[in-house]
Amino acid sequence: MRLSTLASSGARLAVYQAVDSGQSGSTRKDAGSQAGDMSGRGFGPADEGMRRKERCDVRMAGICARRGALVAVCVVVVLVLLHAPPAIGQQQRAADCTPAIWAPARAPAKPLLGSPAFVRSSDMIVSFRLNDVAPRARLIGDGGITPETTPWWGPLHGCSDSPSGELAEPGASVLHEGTNLRIEIVSVEPAGTSGRHWPGARCAYRLADPTDSSLYVTLSREVVPAFNEIVAVAREGAAIWAGLSFNGYAREIQGSGNVVVAADLCRHEIVWRSGNLVSNAALLRLGPYLIAGYGFTGEKRNLTVFASRTGTVVQRVALPKAPSDMRLQDGALFVRLYDGYARLALREDLADQ
Repeated sequence: MRLSTLASSGARLAVYQAVDSGQSGSTRKDAGSQAGDMSGRGFGPADEGMRRKERCDVRMAGICARRGALVAVCVVVVLVLLHAPPAIGQQQRAADCTPAIWAPARAPAKPLLGSPAFVRSSDMIVSFRLNDVAPRARLIGDGGITPETTPWWGPLHGCSDSPSGELAEPGASVLHEGTNLRIEIVSVEPAGTSGRHWPGARCAYRLADPTDSSLYVTLSREVVPAFNEIVAVAREGAAIWAGLSFNGYAREIQGSGNVVVAADLCRHEIVWRSGNLVSNAALLRLGPYLIAGYGFTGEKRNLTVFASRTGTVVQRVALPKAPSDMRLQDGALFVRLYDGYARLALREDLADQ
């Protein structure tokens, strides 16, 4: 039987018995009057026995009424407890997940990368791949606007500007296999036209672990710059880092964009966001460091090394051409450039990480 039905039945029982109790009280009063009348008329012991039975019946009716009321109260209390909201601490804590640690005891302060050595040639613009020089990479960067492989973010296309004016559709999503995150476009707002007079959009994204409903975060329109698309993601537990980029000159978006955003899936919060024009290449995380690359034709081109937990810039390395992909092999970072590659040795104490 459902508790609500039981409570209703208990309450009706209490009312019925309370009415019976009142009627019994009247009966008791009438019986007393009748007893007096009978006594006055000289009735015998048999009548006295009947009066005792009536008084017993009246007392039993009162006891039953009180017990019925008590049952109703108990049922109502149980219902209130079952439907009560959780305590404040339980409301604020996500179930079954552990937030990332975003404030390490000591943030990295030493530079990560040595001086770069460049190998460049016009013949390498089209034919060269990083796999040619780093085939046994133990870490490979994710994403960028010009990745060597088919971009995973293709289904999310339409959050930048376009000569056709075609915009993304809310609900479009893709499963990012490298991080096991489903990335979904949750809103699309027209953003006017870019500096090249193409209409475009500002999108908001939701990143969620499909195997754990407690792990998710939304990159809202306040976080995502106009005309910028999510093109790179890195993850460690509940911590994620996303690269938001624009495929064009910085002046076309007034220099606003090409950023890195760090977020906590368990707390559902943005932790830090970088400055502009630091990321349109792959992202690669190495221990307490996060490496991002930026460059476009004649604009500044460099690598930026962040303290991954705080967003502090630890190091910048200038490059002769725009970077794209990154790989880590044999204690060195290999970076694909427009016309070749750069090799940068890691600090000796981190070379084996």
